[in-house]
Amino acid sequence: MADTRVTLTRESGLARATVNDRLDLLLEAGLIADNGNAASTGGRRAASFAFNEASGVVFVADLGASAAGLAVCDLGANVLAHERHAIDIAAGPDVNLGLVRDRMPQLFASAGRSEADVVAVTVGVPGPVQASPPRVVSPPIMTGWDDVVVPDALALPLPAPVLVAKDTNLMALGEHRARFAGDDHMIVVKVGTGVGSGIICARDLHVGADGAAGDIGHIPVPGVDESCVCGKIGCVEAKAGGWALARDLRALGHDVQSSHDVVEMIRARQPDTMRLVNEGAKVLGVAIADAVNVLNPSTIVLGGEIATAHEHLLPHVREVVYTRSLPLATRSLDIVVSDLGNRAGILGGAYLAIEHRLQPDALDRELTRRIGSGAPLNAWA
Repeated sequence: MADTRVTLTRESGLARATVNDRLDLLLEAGLIADNGNAASTGGRRAASFAFNEASGVVFVADLGASAAGLAVCDLGANVLAHERHAIDIAAGPDVNLGLVRDRMPQLFASAGRSEADVVAVTVGVPGPVQASPPRVVSPPIMTGWDDVVVPDALALPLPAPVLVAKDTNLMALGEHRARFAGDDHMIVVKVGTGVGSGIICARDLHVGADGAAGDIGHIPVPGVDESCVCGKIGCVEAKAGGWALARDLRALGHDVQSSHDVVEMIRARQPDTMRLVNEGAKVLGVAIADAVNVLNPSTIVLGGEIATAHEHLLPHVREVVYTRSLPLATRSLDIVVSDLGNRAGILGGAYLAIEHRLQPDALDRELTRRIGSGAPLNAWA
């Protein structure tokens, strides 16, 4: 890794004066720090530099259908403070984004940081998000959120940018960066209240032309006759989603109101629940097999509270995928259950914010603004 002026000049191909000027600006801004002396190759040891992970923080709000994860992370995606809250996403943006605003000060205090340290904020939501402006579009399970521009509704008293993404996209980014960074192509499938996925293509998050990529839960599957919350019939989610399992269990006379209740019945090995989850896993496997044939990932990660609560879901999905997919597409395919759990979305939100703020053009603007205006070096406007 290049970490001295000499190696940075050699590997970047830039002029020595350009590298020196850039390093001096980054040092002044606090984004890199002196890391001591590099190993000597003869003669005087050169000073080495390292990225300063403590030079700022990001705030992440990972909102799901029934739970929210809130966290403050440093610029190395290390979690400094974290808490989870039970929510009802269908209660609308005022209630749920109000929780995010209200809890921010306490989380900053717990992390030992202040709002002045925030370089970016990420909000994940369980529904489709248009890229620009970041607007929620026709979300099946988010009553009252349609057409909401999340940064405007959040209305934070901070100059930091607010990034918005579908929750499964954050999961995919978190899984990839934290666990599968060596994979070029992967899919993360969330099986919770709903069913969705996030796609990593060429090591980058793939969101599609309009931000709708990865909506695997609303692929129609032959033989599924149930109605879905999206208004269509036969979707994967109408058979495998937590809300659908709860519906079917209520029809069988069980007192089940939510996907959390379904998880408790899975853990109790209740026979009707196990049968329905296994049937849903096979339907899910059909949709995943189609995705494997189209995208040819090397890894599929199953996450969400239903997937992680039922150890038999994985073999059912594997059986269908390997049976229905092309042999070449499954030659190096690995299908696993997430070991990050609900941390995947938090980490993905942190990485999204960090990578956004450390893009070369963003750094150029920030360094120019700071040095030119004499702004405080911890003020990320």
